[in-house]
Amino acid sequence: MLTFDGKIRALTALPGVSGREEAVRDFIQKEIGGCGRCTVDALGNLIVEKEGRLPAPARLMVTAHMDEVGFLLTHIEENGLLRFAAVGGVSPEVAAGKRVFVGEKGLPGLIGLKAVHQQKAAERTAPPELDSLYIDIGARSREEAEAAVALGDRVNFAQNYAPMGTDLLRARALDNRVGCAILMELLEGERRYGFTAVFTVQEETGCQGAKAAAGRIRPDAALILETTTASDLPGNDGAEAVCRLGRGPVVSYMDRGTVYPLDPARRLAGLGKELGLATQMKSRVAGGNEARVVQTAAAGAVVMGLSVPCRYLHSQAVVMSRRDAADTLRLAAAAVDRLEELL
Repeated sequence: MLTFDGKIRALTALPGVSGREEAVRDFIQKEIGGCGRCTVDALGNLIVEKEGRLPAPARLMVTAHMDEVGFLLTHIEENGLLRFAAVGGVSPEVAAGKRVFVGEKGLPGLIGLKAVHQQKAAERTAPPELDSLYIDIGARSREEAEAAVALGDRVNFAQNYAPMGTDLLRARALDNRVGCAILMELLEGERRYGFTAVFTVQEETGCQGAKAAAGRIRPDAALILETTTASDLPGNDGAEAVCRLGRGPVVSYMDRGTVYPLDPARRLAGLGKELGLATQMKSRVAGGNEARVVQTAAAGAVVMGLSVPCRYLHSQAVVMSRRDAADTLRLAAAAVDRLEELL
């Protein structure tokens, strides 16, 4: 059984662009072993029923999405270069010049653009548009490229895992493989109350997986394990930072998709304080997650959001604090085991 850090490293190495999460799901299902009864629904969500020592005070659903942002092949040029579309929110600025893996075989490629020597003055100062980029896999013709890849193939950023400084970690797809690692740890530990864990698909393209799972499970309450944007960068002072690395888990009160019930959110933050954990709330209404569809599915649910702050989300190199991740795990475990105190 892998350690928490080992899970994060292994999960961030796996391809899982929205709609093709199989590798991530297969790894999780194999790793958690006999931690609960597993089923895979028609969309590809992995649903795990975890038993507890005592009857739960409410039907609790805990989610973490398996998918990541990336790209999808849309056209092959005569010279073998590949055109593509974004899957999820990826800006062209973070795509240009990055190493990628293409298709089922993980063919290495590079996202290229016109060299600066050939750019007009306006092109040198304006951000690139996605249509100006292409993927180079080394093919010399359309026929050679078609023998290696196919339209509809997903493209993911290459792994970029490395510790940084004394506490930080850099990797691709931390959004939301760190949430998956936390949920795996919750399943592997002994829990006071049982719950339904859902490793969801297609969060980055509209939260379809969580919507379907919540309609099936009909939870009374849900805990959404996620990452959220830390903009604690030069020039982003005060509220512009949104949240900060090293300041602890982020407890959600409101984002662009959800107004969270106030009392459970405050109790969740209070539980962190009781455990000696720092928590923070976002200083701007930003981002969003699966809470928005879980909250309104079936008869509705009390939703709570708990996120690991990360810099540079939706890029090849996302950065987080290991301590923030570990503290998020501790608070999530306490939330499950002391659910009656939050509702």
